[in-house]
Amino acid sequence: MANYITGNKQLDTVKHAQTTAEYMVARLVDLGIEHSFSVPGDFAFALDHALISNPELHNVINANELNASYAADGYARVKGAAILCTTYAVGELSALNGVMGSKAENVVVFHLVGTPVNTAVAKHKQIHHTLGDGVFGQFFNLSASATCVAALITPDNARREMNRVIREAFKFRQPAYLSISLDDGARPVTDTTPEDNYCGNSMSQTKQLQQAADLILTQLSQARKVVAIPSIKLDRFGLTQPALQLIEKLNIPFVIMPHDKAVIPQTHANYSGFYSGLLSDNGVSELVETADLILDLGGVFWSDFNTGGFSNNLALSKVLTLAPSFV
Repeated sequence: MANYITGNKQLDTVKHAQTTAEYMVARLVDLGIEHSFSVPGDFAFALDHALISNPELHNVINANELNASYAADGYARVKGAAILCTTYAVGELSALNGVMGSKAENVVVFHLVGTPVNTAVAKHKQIHHTLGDGVFGQFFNLSASATCVAALITPDNARREMNRVIREAFKFRQPAYLSISLDDGARPVTDTTPEDNYCGNSMSQTKQLQQAADLILTQLSQARKVVAIPSIKLDRFGLTQPALQLIEKLNIPFVIMPHDKAVIPQTHANYSGFYSGLLSDNGVSELVETADLILDLGGVFWSDFNTGGFSNNLALSKVLTLAPSFV
């Protein structure tokens, strides 16, 4: 069984890839993804063949694309990333609700989509799964909007673009959209760009990191009463254990908001209750709202759902957010 998927290479099935579609799938399998979720379609046949031909991947065929997108989302929450594969237009659009949910929840799902052959597109042919007007590409932006990064893969850019897409998906922990035509998917890769096998390694700038550390230490030194609120994003970015170590090192209480339940066990000695405005456990609102400093660990959502319909009385000026990419 593969380790938790972080964006770094774990396997080496890519050396066996003979087509661009097989190369795309192999790059993702080599991250440690063991299952894919798909609804086969003719424009995606090159991708579908790549899914079933990779010996390290088990492809799960779903009854419809929405089911496939939610299955991929659930798999990615447990494993770290997932593969979703649909066909052009009708397939990818049917999956959008699930993929958009993955974006909102910081879940890495690689959405692979097969598109019509290049000659049909160039000649503006009337093709099924289109509006019959000879116009192509209008669905690309729709699907791309549900992700943090998108690419039109060809044999000439496959290595370069797979490097970029994998890197961005794990940087933001959100879905990625990868589109390839049926005929390009069947051709060999001609791109000679070196593969980046460590796309999950995101380095901070030393000066900015020091400035952030100084700010945190100053805020902590000036506060007499500190309360932590861990976010579900700690789990998505693999930061739950460091956050828990910080809570224990400072020996401060932490509370949980509705969206973030179970990110840290409520059986922990420093757990002090449920915080959600008027829906909070007894005494928790007072504990949080009278604190000098709130450590927002990961970046919680100050939404209606999380705050009991905005019934909390917390001055956000007292909140210090320690997000995965900023302070």
